[in-house]
Amino acid sequence: MRTILRRIKGALGNAFTWGAMWFVATFALLAVVSFLADGRAVPFWELLPTLVQLSGWNALVGFITGGTFAAYIAANFRGRRFEDLNPGRFAVGGSLVTVPLTLIVVIWLRVGAISELPLLQDLFMPMLLSAALGGLTGFGLLKLAQSALPGPSSIPDELGHGSETLHSGHSQELSSTRLEPAR
Repeated sequence: MRTILRRIKGALGNAFTWGAMWFVATFALLAVVSFLADGRAVPFWELLPTLVQLSGWNALVGFITGGTFAAYIAANFRGRRFEDLNPGRFAVGGSLVTVPLTLIVVIWLRVGAISELPLLQDLFMPMLLSAALGGLTGFGLLKLAQSALPGPSSIPDELGHGSETLHSGHSQELSSTRLEPAR
């Protein structure tokens, strides 16, 4: 039971992380596009509710994709350590997980809004953007996890560091120190 709860907690953490990252990335991209758009006389604060709403929808897609990516990780990388994983494979996996979900969401939104199926050209940009976001998110999260791991220099080598301590004149202090039980 404890293992199942730990896995659910990990999947939810991954889903929330993906959702937050997708919100920030979408908001930043839309803000840059709105600034660079020619002929726009609309102030940024008037666009802000629309940017937040679109970013929120993409964060929801990122949340669902993050949960799906957690299942992908469990299926393909179980029992491996972070330092042994290839960031490129994580990026490809993140991209592959996002494409089917994006297709479903875009078709669902399009059919619900105007009751017709989207054309291939209407699907291409959302799929391309979500594949890029998924790949970058997968790559970035693995690199972040790998950078948080202790490096080889921070793990004490019992023979190397211990023998240096004994040979540097501290052997008298070590031999005279007694370990007493805690009271």
